[in-house]
Formats: sequence, C-alpha cells, structure tokens
Amino acid sequence: MLKQDQRMRYQYKYFTFLSMFYSTLLTVSVLLPYKIINLFGFSEPGGIFIFPLTYLLSGAIAETYGRSMALRMVYFSLFCLFVFNISIAIIIRIPSMPDTPHQEVFIQAFGQGIRLAIGCFVGLICSDLTNVYRITKLKLLFGGKYFIQRCLWSTAISEILFNITAYIITYTGVLPPKRVFQLILYSWLLKMIYSLIMIFPLLLLMKFLKSTEKIDICDVTGGKTSPLNPETILIKFLNFTSNPKTTF
Repeated sequence: MLKQDQRMRYQYKYFTFLSMFYSTLLTVSVLLPYKIINLFGFSEPGGIFIFPLTYLLSGAIAETYGRSMALRMVYFSLFCLFVFNISIAIIIRIPSMPDTPHQEVFIQAFGQGIRLAIGCFVGLICSDLTNVYRITKLKLLFGGKYFIQRCLWSTAISEILFNITAYIITYTGVLPPKRVFQLILYSWLLKMIYSLIMIFPLLLLMKFLKSTEKIDICDVTGGKTSPLNPETILIKFLNFTSNPKTTF
C-alpha cells in the first residue's frame, strides 16, 4: 500500500512545475491592468501578451491531466492571487517613516489593489473554470479529436467572460465608458490573434506531456447535449468538413 501511495504521489513529473508557471503567469498578468499601453493606436492592458497564455496552458493541463487536476490548479492559484493582492493592499496603507522617500508611489501604483483583487477574482472564477470545463467537455464530445479547435473555442468564450466581468469592475469610474468598451473589444480580438499563434507551441507541449507522463485522461460525464447547443453545432460542422458524407 505504501508503495502504491508513493507511486501515485510521484506519478506526474511536470504538473507541479506547470502549476507554478501558471500561477506566475496569472500574477504577472494582473499586476499591470492600469498600465494602458499604446499598441498600434489601440488601448490595451499591460498584461495583454501574458494573460492569454493562462487559458492555453490550463487547457493543455486539463487535456492531459484531466478536469480534476486542472481545477485544483486553478483554485489554488486563485487563492494565492487573492492573498497576494489583499496583502499588498494592506501593507501599502501602513504608515511609513517620515524620512523615507517615494512612499506615495506605492499608493499610486497599487492603491486599487482591493478593487483589482475583486475584479480579477470574479473574472477568473467565471472564465478559468469555464475554460477547464469546456475543454474537457468538448474532449469527451469530440472523442479526443480537434484539440486546436476545442482549445480556441474554449479560450474565446473564457476571454470574453473575463473581459466583461473583470474590466467593468476594474475600470468603471477610472476610465470613460467608451474606453472601457474599447478595452473589452480590442483586447479580446488581440488575445484571440495571439492565441492563434501560441496554440501551435502549446500543441507540442501537450503531446510532450502525454508521451512523457504516459497519461491522457478523458473525463466522463452523463447527460444529453441539446441539439441547439453552440458546441453541438460546432461538432457537427467540423465532422461535416472532415467527412462531407456526414449528415449535418
């Protein structure tokens, strides 16, 4: 029994590293939401090139290790991120020594920490859990095929959920409503273009994990899918394009 427990404990070589990497990407991407950069004339949050990687990485982890392991990673990362933001918000409000220079900079940079923590927490709960659930649900419905299409579909839904929830909470009252809407739309478009590029290195990572870890978990769930479900329509369309003889 002890040998079996030890084998289970050390079964996965890369899951711990990937979880820490995911948490790092998540922390970096939410540190700079108020750094609005000029990208070819479009206003974008500072973490625009980092944040999409979190969805792609969690998708690859869910695809390889299964929904349970991916959700565990997301829950722990969200908890750590929440503690991180709340800790900063509390510490910067502790009075400083009078002769210490530039203390006001901390308030300027991190003064919205509590609001940011709430916005990111709500947005990530909606989007990250949706991403993990969608990628594993579609894996079951597709029979493990079409990983690129499944990952991009899940990422597109998750990104727009995050943009709507987190951006409204984070930027309302800070930026004009028109700028907030532009951020939601333009950042989603740019994230999807970026995801289209990064999906191919991610595919190589997923194949590497499956071959080295010798694992490919498919979460089995019960219940029927409505024929009007957008994912059901997507499945029929992809099956039709790969096999025109299939009835759409």
